[in-house]
Amino acid sequence: MTTTPKPFSPTDPLTWQPRHLVRSVIAHDVATTRDRSTALLAATARAEWGPETAGMIDAERLPQDQYGTARAASLAKFDAQHGSRSIIVADVSNDVSYKEDLAKAFGARVICVSISRNGASGARARELVAGVPITSYVLGRTELIDGLHARMSNGQFVLPQTEISRDAFNELADLERVISEAGNVIYKTRAGKHDDLGMSMAIAAWAINHQDFDAWVAIDRQQKIRTGQLRINPRSSRAGSSGWT
Repeated sequence: MTTTPKPFSPTDPLTWQPRHLVRSVIAHDVATTRDRSTALLAATARAEWGPETAGMIDAERLPQDQYGTARAASLAKFDAQHGSRSIIVADVSNDVSYKEDLAKAFGARVICVSISRNGASGARARELVAGVPITSYVLGRTELIDGLHARMSNGQFVLPQTEISRDAFNELADLERVISEAGNVIYKTRAGKHDDLGMSMAIAAWAINHQDFDAWVAIDRQQKIRTGQLRINPRSSRAGSSGWT
């Protein structure tokens, strides 16, 4: 017996189909000693009657005690389940060497971020990693979390009604808001709590409508052309961001 899919709703990511999506990212929070690595898919959907809406579509906690190539392989399985087309945004704050495993697994689809607990965000760099052009950013943890809160409050980032999305939301809700001696707001994880899913959600919300998104897609496309993974028919119209791979 087949089930009729729910009609598209811009406020319910469970109703979003590939044809609705304008762009998508997979945010990858890399585990510390306490947390598990996670993969979280977010996308922007074009509503037929209104503006684009961003939101979380799916998420998964990856197997524990995986590092390097094995961890990238688990991320690749999640990526493949969703078409192997998303920009991969990975937090390498605790494992800079992981960039090479990501570059080998995903090519120029990879964007790396380093999260500073107290520092400002905005620094950007580009480098060749295993022959692949990788763009990296430095982000402030407080700015990431406050940005997600703002987007959720005004309806610019929506969540599905699933257990794992509730877990991600609750992780952020459980963070302790502390004012430093310098007067800065710092979010700390309470004892016995986790923030891996919540931070993946914050990274995804930052990335999905980033001003550099089209440049990320273009770099990946150019790399595929250079390596022969993508061939261009000069008579065809230029592909949009929904079909870059």
